Amino acid sequence: MDRGNFIVNRLSNLYRMKEAIVHTTTGGFAAIATAFVAESLQNMIPWLIVSCAVILCDLLFGVRKSILMGEKVRFSRAVRATMGKMVTYFAFVCMVCMISVASHNEYPIDVYSCLLVCFIEGCSIVGNILKPKGININLIGALGVFGKKVFKVDKEDVKDIIEKEEIHESGK
Repeated sequence: MDRGNFIVNRLSNLYRMKEAIVHTTTGGFAAIATAFVAESLQNMIPWLIVSCAVILCDLLFGVRKSILMGEKVRFSRAVRATMGKMVTYFAFVCMVCMISVASHNEYPIDVYSCLLVCFIEGCSIVGNILKPKGININLIGALGVFGKKVFKVDKEDVKDIIEKEEIHESGK
């Protein structure tokens, strides 16, 4: 019977040790994950606020453009498009901020990526402001001029990069 009690006690001790290791490992992982998420949120929050502000400005100037041009404004469609943008851009901002934190902020990927989002929405805002005045901005043409000036690339070379393909409708 002593031998049986010894084995039971030994197994009980091993089980308690296993439980302690599992709880310690789980607790350690939770602490690391919590610290990572907290640091990521610190990086994300300012960019999420900026992205939200730019997206809402785009919504307002888009509605203004539609009203000035006599187009019918469908509130549900405008909000649905805006919410789609918010989900896409917020997910993008979260991703790049987490990548930046994971790389110990070695590369400022979050800054440049979020500025790209702001640039895209800024171009949309400017387009919405100028369109009722009859002014359209050709973004591809502007990028061609920018590439020519900054990178000393010929505009004709840039035109060769993008081709517009004609879509043929079958059955009509």
